[in-house]
Amino acid sequence: MATWFAFQGGYGTIELAGAQEKQAVILGFHGYATKAEAEAKRNSVNIFQAGPLNLLEADYKTALKTDSQPGGKNSNLLDPKSIFNVATGDAFNINATQWFIRIGEVALGIVLIAIGLAKLTGVQNKISQVAKVATRV
Repeated sequence: MATWFAFQGGYGTIELAGAQEKQAVILGFHGYATKAEAEAKRNSVNIFQAGPLNLLEADYKTALKTDSQPGGKNSNLLDPKSIFNVATGDAFNINATQWFIRIGEVALGIVLIAIGLAKLTGVQNKISQVAKVATRV
């Protein structure tokens, strides 16, 4: 289900759904159930709303060209599989080399966090004292 938004000042009438619809509402725009109703009650646009509205309108025009707007043949708003793919990314389709790289990145992150915590808590001084004693023995 989508919502129609119309704007004053040379902007077109657009049909938004999902996250884009919520962005328009957060920007302060009011949407309507039908295109005619939206065009009869156009939203005014101030200078702070113009930039984000330009992005929403450009995205809508792209969706029309690719037929991926709500109700279009390439729309995936209600496809649970596409929602799952967005949530998980491409995690299940990567090869072993990519897995090792990701594991290495996580390990490096843990090491960097440990070094940072050691510096903050002063554990670093105790470790260096133990290391000095160990090298003398």
